[in-house]
Amino acid sequence: LYGHNKSQKASTAREKPTHTRTQKGDFEKRRCSLPFEKKIETRALLSLSHCVHFAIFFIFYFLFFIHIILIENNFLDWKKIFFFILFQVFIVDISGYTTGKILGKNKIKILKDISPNKTLEGYFGSILIGFIAGFIYLNILVLENPINFSTKLLLIFSVIFSSIFGDLFVSKVKRSIEVKDFSKILYGHGGISDRLDSLLPSFAISFWIFFLV
Repeated sequence: LYGHNKSQKASTAREKPTHTRTQKGDFEKRRCSLPFEKKIETRALLSLSHCVHFAIFFIFYFLFFIHIILIENNFLDWKKIFFFILFQVFIVDISGYTTGKILGKNKIKILKDISPNKTLEGYFGSILIGFIAGFIYLNILVLENPINFSTKLLLIFSVIFSSIFGDLFVSKVKRSIEVKDFSKILYGHGGISDRLDSLLPSFAISFWIFFLV
């Protein structure tokens, strides 16, 4: 009797690992066979999303680029306007970056998925320093068709905010297509299109301000 019980227990003990291995094997098979088709669908959707975002970026920035040609062909002072926009955008960009690096403590939560390193201090610095520099530049600048005080304010703030939103727009596109820079032509700065994110919208809005006043 005791011998029979011992042999039954030994038999049961030997059967358990076999059962466990069988369950584990089935689970591994199920786990390996599950995601393959879903991965293909996900990749296809991501590729489509990337194409859509890049197409939107290309269309908008092509339209913005046309305004550089319009400025050249419609204004006698196009060179002065051109260099003012370059100056204003670079000041906004540099002052925002520098202020954010030195004084930046408060990250902007609503921008964490677009540009997580942006700070309130950085934006405040870019707006304040950009306004001061732009105002001084416009008061030194002598145009064939002078603009009044209110137009100067409109122009300065329009370039500042178009520069900021242009940068955020391109950051959003790059996040969507999962790239850091569009290319590596400019060492440490990415590609040409990475440097045009703030410039082209600023040229577009500046053209319409000068054209309508």
